[in-house]
Amino acid sequence: MIGNLLAVLDSLLYAIYGVLIYVLLPPDKQENYDFTLILGLIGLLTFLTGPIFLIAAHFSGIETIQTPEWSVVGLLSLDSIVGIGYEFWLVKATTMIGPLTANVSLAAIIPFTMVIDFLWNVHSYTAFYYLACVGIIIAVVSMNIEENLE
Repeated sequence: MIGNLLAVLDSLLYAIYGVLIYVLLPPDKQENYDFTLILGLIGLLTFLTGPIFLIAAHFSGIETIQTPEWSVVGLLSLDSIVGIGYEFWLVKATTMIGPLTANVSLAAIIPFTMVIDFLWNVHSYTAFYYLACVGIIIAVVSMNIEENLE
């Protein structure tokens, strides 16, 4: 239950982030901004505040900090490298097409991921997850129909 609540909170904060990026970096003024600088500042903010939250979680007992194995360090490094590119292109897409279209398009990946998990027998999901995927598919199709009508 706590994980689901944190996921909802994460989604809410990410939506706020997407809207703020679009409002603060409007498409008509984006040539005046250096996106690598913006992402660098976001990374610096995360680098400076992240350890504070990790230490607070450790001492409160929410999460235990321990030295990871080298394979985990490698995977985290790969995830960081891929995440930089992902974040750069998502910010560019958000400023070009808007936060709603960019995030709905991003959410369209979820049903495909679930199908792959199911086919590879990695993970099974409850009916609630499949119902949520139907909602995602309806949102993507509706958004595309609306844009084609304009």
